[in-house]
Order: sequence, then structure tokens, then C-alpha cells
Amino acid sequence: MRYFCTHFDATDLARGLALHQSLMARAGDFDLVVLCLDQAVETALRQAPPPRVRLIPLAELAGEFPELAAAQSDRTPAEFTATCSSWLLRYLLPRIPAGERLTYLDAGIYFFASPHMLEDEIGTASVAIIPQRYPAALAQWEAQGKYSAAWVALRHDATGLACAADWSDRCAAWCFTLVEPARYAEQKYLDAWPARFPGTHEVSHPGANVAPWNVAGAALAASPAGPLVNGQPLIFFHFHSLQPLIHGLYDAGLHRFAVEPTPALRELVYQPYLRVLTGSATEPPDIVPPSRPDDPRSGLTLAPLVEQLRAVQQRAATQQLALGRNQAASRQALTESRDALARLELYLKDIEADRAAQRLSLMKLNQDLKKSFFDLAGNETYIKGLLAETAVANAAKDAQIAGLTAEMDRRSVAAAQMEQEDLRLVLEPYSRKIHRLLVAKFHPRLLPEILWLSLFGTAVEVLGSPPDYVAAAHGTVGFHAESLLDWLGHLDSLFDEPAYLVANPDVAAAIAQGTVASGWDHYLRFGQQEGRGLGRSGYSSGLAEFDAVAFDGSDAAALTPFLAGRMQPHHQLFISGFTPPTDWLPLDEGRTYLLGHTVYCPRPPATWLGPRQPTNGLTRPLPAPTPVELYPEKPAQRAEWPRLSVITVNQSAGPGLAATLRSVLDQNYPNLEYIVIDGDPSGATAAILQRDADRLVWRTGETVATLVQGQNRGLALATGRILTWLNPGDRLAPGSLFTVAQTFLLHAPDVVSGRCAVARGPGSAPLPKHRNHFPLDRIEPLAADALLDLDRGWLVNPFFLQPEVFFTRDSFERAGGNLREDLALAADYDLWVRLARAGARHFALPEILAIAAARPAPAGHPPLVAELRAIRATTHTTS
Repeated sequence: MRYFCTHFDATDLARGLALHQSLMARAGDFDLVVLCLDQAVETALRQAPPPRVRLIPLAELAGEFPELAAAQSDRTPAEFTATCSSWLLRYLLPRIPAGERLTYLDAGIYFFASPHMLEDEIGTASVAIIPQRYPAALAQWEAQGKYSAAWVALRHDATGLACAADWSDRCAAWCFTLVEPARYAEQKYLDAWPARFPGTHEVSHPGANVAPWNVAGAALAASPAGPLVNGQPLIFFHFHSLQPLIHGLYDAGLHRFAVEPTPALRELVYQPYLRVLTGSATEPPDIVPPSRPDDPRSGLTLAPLVEQLRAVQQRAATQQLALGRNQAASRQALTESRDALARLELYLKDIEADRAAQRLSLMKLNQDLKKSFFDLAGNETYIKGLLAETAVANAAKDAQIAGLTAEMDRRSVAAAQMEQEDLRLVLEPYSRKIHRLLVAKFHPRLLPEILWLSLFGTAVEVLGSPPDYVAAAHGTVGFHAESLLDWLGHLDSLFDEPAYLVANPDVAAAIAQGTVASGWDHYLRFGQQEGRGLGRSGYSSGLAEFDAVAFDGSDAAALTPFLAGRMQPHHQLFISGFTPPTDWLPLDEGRTYLLGHTVYCPRPPATWLGPRQPTNGLTRPLPAPTPVELYPEKPAQRAEWPRLSVITVNQSAGPGLAATLRSVLDQNYPNLEYIVIDGDPSGATAAILQRDADRLVWRTGETVATLVQGQNRGLALATGRILTWLNPGDRLAPGSLFTVAQTFLLHAPDVVSGRCAVARGPGSAPLPKHRNHFPLDRIEPLAADALLDLDRGWLVNPFFLQPEVFFTRDSFERAGGNLREDLALAADYDLWVRLARAGARHFALPEILAIAAARPAPAGHPPLVAELRAIRATTHTTS
């Protein structure tokens, strides 16, 4: 079954029926949905219903989508018609069977051959579009869009639904016949689809979308099966700008594109279509100029052409008036918005001034009461000395003191109640948009905000808390003793891609077909909005799972270096004890001062942003990130991504190479140099490498005696500022390249290591158990003495596993610039020792950066232990 949809009004009824007739003749079993743009076309089609056609009144579509109904008021009829195409696809696509394709067709399209040739070419692609194919002489027309909006095919799957929603939302916001840099009517939006929706297929068949603007370069010929274009079947022709003149004579609009109507174009394309269009016309249909010079209709065309020109000019004038009205309305709305904003700012300033005056008055009253209290205490002492002389006066004074004391107590209680009421009124609006708050470090100044937000229903987690708070239960507030970095270091922060694909087989199929880049890419862009399961429990992306982060300004120096590079665009900030100016919170961030000492920022500073992370813990939905946001060309820190070189040496046709390659390439790091030394003598891995040959620097057919020899060859080829190597079977964690690169930009160390998960065997879940023992809150020298203490250090629990370590080229060259090829098992350990002796500065990350294939532990691997002890002995001898 093929699924099609179109729309037209009464003026296009004949062309719509011709489209239907061509589908009946050549499309096999199909279903065509017609959106009736006016009552006249709906009445005509219901009186004589065409077979395999379903009708949708415009009122039904507009009733389903208020955005579409609202759009009708600010655009011309032609612009609103263009707006309807995307919304018709959005309405119908979820209503066809999952996996099937829905194709939108302009009413002016006519099929000369079966559409199965297009379907064979498109295959399993979720999105398919057709280029306009403007010749060089008409290149300026491409400003209106590279692709045709008259034929668009979307599949009922996650990508197709996302494409339909994106297109319709953009058309509702703006769909005008004005050429702008990134938009023109509904058509120019299609230019961004290949980048916005990876896997979008661009139809290349020469017989698809033949039209007046590209037919001049096409070789038309006849065949028993129908017209041919450049030797291929003419599948469909787009009869754009075709206008009736008089007595079966039509203006084909070819003159707009400097095209002369050749005999083949006239006889093979236009006249067959016009015979269908006119039905029982008394005169044989033709286009101007007629094929016969003496055709009596030639002289009668002038009046219709003049009328057609007058109609075009009238439409242009109407559009100009509409544009003027829109511009005037926009200017008026902008002026009103500015005036309203100015009034609001004045109102808020008045409120803030009144509140400040009230606070000053309250403080003065409190001081006066305290002074009165001390004065009364002095009076009381004096009165007691005079008790013997005047009991009556003493009683009167006692009564006066009691009254004044009661008044002071009453006013103190009222002041406390007023402060609590201020807190409630100020914080209640913020509690509605903050469901989870992370306090990066406990501070007493934050307690009122913590307690009030928790009372409003916000879940609060407080790090670095005192022991007495940690020991007690506090309802929706969780107090934890661990620091921010220690907390991050205990999270299971590994997105388990294989588990996600097992839990979501349709995503695995989409990756195999090339329509989705990876499981990580799918989950961030679609999966978390769709509520997809992750495949295993316990995963936490850390800071990204909170709506807001809070800390005290006195702790900024200790916290901001580690918040920078980890914050997400949706984060809000609460900073108590904030005293401007500061050099750590940029002035360009929007700020609101709460209760005099707390500053609120609706978003983090741009320079604090880090790589995008899943937000699976949030209860409120967030907009799905675009590919540009997931894989940014430049970091947030106003720098360039450093060149990063990864080396993999392959010596056999083992199963782990493909997973290793994908774990690196699927990260889409923009400045990656991936070097693969393929020493497999069987050549079986060449096909795996060839699939990504354009993204690799690799050598085939080379023989390397040892793994270390191949690694040295790759390191010698590398040009990156940051280096690492990855053995087949090991993998990088999703997003780790961006995390590592940003760490080098923010902290400038020589060596970066993180945590490493360990996969015990093929198909087994990685265990995020390994964590190095370096402090997480500072850069410090890589200590050679600690590395060389095998029995109490390295052999008990290694400092780090090789896949999680990245180092700079400068430090590598200072350490000798190569790996020892006489070592079969401990060449990496030898390099760490030499880096330490060369003064390398090390920075440890709490994030999981890699997944290592399980290998024997040092204590249970005598050959490895022997090499480690030999390295230690040699190092002590040369020290």
C-alpha cells in the first residue's frame, strides 16, 4: 500500500483530479488524502467521489492544530496554502502504520510512470527530498530553496515524526513569500534537513521532479512505455505556473525560465496532460505559442494574458500591503512591549525601594527597642533602691517595665514573622520551575532557601554537609558528607550503549541503516523525550539531572573551577552571600537579587557550559538538543578544540575492532585524528576500516612485529596536541573526547585520567568499579615514588588503566617521545614513570572516560609483574 496526500481549492480541482487519474493508472494500490481548502472543492468531490480518496476539510485540520488556525490571519491565501503542507503531513503521519512512508504531492504533479523506481532508490530512509536542479543560468532561483516542497516523503518512525513536527512548527511561525537568508515560504526550510536529520535521502533519478526550470537541459524521447528523460523513464512532471488562456490554449510559464517549447516537450509532456485536464475540449489543447502558426486562437490570447498580468500585479500589491501591515503591527507590538517592560521595571524598582525602606524602618525600630530595654533595666535597678521609700511608685514602675517588655517581645516576634513571610513570597515562584536542586557545598546562609524550597516540594541534595546534618533525616532534603567531586566520582556515569540498543531494537536497526548516528545520539535527541528505557538501572549523568545548582559566594573559588565545563544550558543558579563585583561571575548574565544576599541567575555563564549530557532524572521535559549543540564546532570557553590523536593497532581479525572504532568516531569530535595501524596479515579487517576510510588516517598491509612497535609507529604519525591509544576491544565512553578536551582547555595539565569501567566478557555489562587514587580537586605532579611503590601501590590497586589516560605531545616528548619496544606487557607503565620523572602535572576526573576489556590482574600475571619490577629496578639505578 502506498500513502499519498495533497491539498487544493476549487481553482485547482481539475489539476487535482488529473493527479488522481495518473495515480490510478500507475501507482497500484494506494490511499490518497485530499485536504479541501474551501467548501466548493469539498462539495464537488463528495458529489462525485473519486476512488481511493479520503477527504479532510480544512476546519478539521485547523481544529486539531490551533497554531495553524492562528497562522491564517497574518498571511496571504497562497502563503497559508504553503503553510498547510507541513501540518497535513504532521496530522496524517502518525495515522498510517508504523514503518510506512507518506508522500506529499503538489496538485500540479502528474505521473507518467510508476513511483516504484523512487521507492527502490529511497530504500529505508526516514526522510526523502528532491532537488530543484536549477541550471547555471537560473542559479539565483536557488535562493528560494535547493529542494522542492512539491514532493516530500516521510516515514512513520522517530526521525520522520520529528521532521514533520519541526517543519510544521517553523512554518507556523514564519511562511511568507519573502527571500531571507534561511527561509522562503515553506520550501527553504528543507535546505537544513540533511544536517538536521542525518540519513535524509536526496533523490537522484533524472525522471523525478522534471519541471519548467530544469527541462531545458533534459533530453526527452518517446518509448512504448512512455516518455524518457536522459534515457530514463519520466516518473513525474511538475506543471508549475500552468494557466488557462482561451479555448484549450494554456500558458505553460516556460518564458519565466527562458525555455522554448520544443516539439518533444509539447507532444510528449504538455499535450497528454492537457488532454486529461480539459477532458472533452472542443479544440485540441496546446500551449502558447501554438504549434500551428495559423492557429485561430493565437490572436485571442492577448486579453487573457493581460488579465493574467493584471492578476499577478494585484496579488503582488496585496502581498505588499500585507507585508506593510505585518511590519507596522510588529513595530507597534515591539513598542508596546518596550513600554510595558519599562513600566514593569519602574514598578519593580518602586517595590524594591519600598521594601528597602521597610527593612530600614524595622531595623531602626529593633535598635530603639533594644536601647529601651537597656534603659529600662537601668531604671529597674534605680527603682529597687527606692523601694523602701515609695512602694506605690515602685509598683507603677514595675507595671511600666512589664508593659514595655511585652511590647518589645511582640514587635520582635512580628519582625521574625515578617522575615519568614518575605522568604516564602520570594521563593515560592522559583519552586514552580525547580523540581531538583543540588547544593554544591553546605553553607549556613543557604539553609533558609533549602528549607523553604523543600517545603514547596523541591527535592534538595546538599553536598559537603556537617556530620550532625548527615546523621539526621530531613524529609525531602538529603544531606551528604561527600564533596562535589567525590559525589561525581561515585556515580555510575557510563551510558551503556550496547544495553540501550538491546532495550531498543528499533534504534539498533536505524543505526545499521545509517539513519541514526549512535545510541547516545538517539537518546539525547529523541529517547529521553520519548521515555525510552536505558537497558540497565543505576545510570546517573550527575549535574545534568538537576534543574538548579546552589552554593555560597565564599566557596566560589573552590567550586567554580569544577562547575565550569560541567554545567548544562537548562541549569539555574542560586548564590548566597554574593557581593559584586566579582571576577568569577560574568556581568553579562541576567541576575535577580533575592532577600538582599542571594543572587539568582536563570542560566549559567556561557563559559561554564560543558558537553551535553542526558537529563534522564528531570521530571520536566526539555527541548531536544540539535546535532550542532551535541557536537559543537567550538567549545564554550572561546577557544578552538585542540587536535586530539587516537592510535589503534590491530594485529588480528578479532571481534573487538569494530566496537572500538565506533566508540571513537561516533563521538563526532570536530578536531579528531584517528590513526589505525592495520597489521592483520589475513586482510579480513580491511572491509571494516574501509567503511570509515574518509575519517581515518590508516595504513594497510603493514607488518608490525609487536603491538608496541605499531603504537610507536602511530604516535610518530600523530600531529595532535593531545595523544592516547586504544587497543581493539577497549572503548571510549560516549562524549568522553569533548570532556577530556575541555579539561585540557580549562586546567592546562600534562596528563588527564578519569575512571574506567571494565567489561568482563563479550556481551557483559561494564562494571564502573575502577577509580584512580589521585585527588580530584587540584592539579599536582605525577609522583614517581608512588608509581614505583609496587607492593603497596600499583600491584594492590593501579593508579589508572591505560584507556582512561590522555597526555600532551609536549610531555610525551619530554619523557622520551616513544614507548619501549622491548617490553611486551608494561610499556604503558614505563611511560607513566617516565612522564612522572619528566615533571608531568596530572589532573584526575571523576567521570568514566573508557571501557576496558578485562585482562589479568598484575598479581596474577607473573610475566607482567616481572616487567614491572625490572622497570622499577632500572629506574632506581638511573636515578
